[in-house]
Amino acid sequence: MKFGYCTGFSLPEGKNEPQRDTRGMWEYIHGLGYDHIECSVASLINIPNDKYDEHCALCHEIGLVIGSVNCFIPGNMKLCGPEKNSDEEIIAHVVNVFDHMKKIGVHTIVFGSGTARAIPEGISREEGLEDIRHFLRMIAPLAAEYGITVAIEPLNRKDTNVLTSLSETYAMVRELDLPSIRMLADSYHMSVEGEEPEIPAEYVPYIKHIHIAESGTRHYPGSSGGEYVKRMLCSLRDNGYEDTVSVECFAKDIHQDLKLVIEFLKEIGVK
Repeated sequence: MKFGYCTGFSLPEGKNEPQRDTRGMWEYIHGLGYDHIECSVASLINIPNDKYDEHCALCHEIGLVIGSVNCFIPGNMKLCGPEKNSDEEIIAHVVNVFDHMKKIGVHTIVFGSGTARAIPEGISREEGLEDIRHFLRMIAPLAAEYGITVAIEPLNRKDTNVLTSLSETYAMVRELDLPSIRMLADSYHMSVEGEEPEIPAEYVPYIKHIHIAESGTRHYPGSSGGEYVKRMLCSLRDNGYEDTVSVECFAKDIHQDLKLVIEFLKEIGVK
């Protein structure tokens, strides 16, 4: 497995805040043994072009790749119901995102976007699911053309009202049967939903990416024992998962937390 950390593509810089300096932060992450960082779509597409090129070059210089991006569809876009955005508006956004991803060489995008994909009142669940299927079928050829995999993220029911379990998401991925559409497993959302941490073996070939955080608190994995994350990662390892894992957590002391996560991963034998 390849481990990374969720952070911004561009961080505020300042002499009095060296921990927020982009170069310093990325060098520290890389030096601890992380393979990649994960950042949000907004942090990619909203950075000025000159800064974007500068940060792309910095990634290559340090040797820290962008393994994945998240927050695919912004909350002010809608994918379901009578007020959903037009196909043309959605495709324009998707192409812009994919262009930015191609430039820096990132191949996985997380489709969480709980607000954008939520099924509004007034339409049936099946209608909402069909709108989501339509979105995924529409963008799948584009993703394939760009060499990008879209990983659907099951979110807990506080964040959205559809695709809130591994089994429901797995069923959709299997039904669509599109090579560029896969799924993600997130230990925090799974624990909130009361799912068992062990990932079924039949799901693993369809999982492209993983998010981990301590169950309950969403602090760094291992901060409260890490038993849920340990069982999840060990089941993935034992079932042959070798793709990317990102630490997506609330940090108290980011430098210390990042170091402790690596120690935790080594202790349980997955790093």
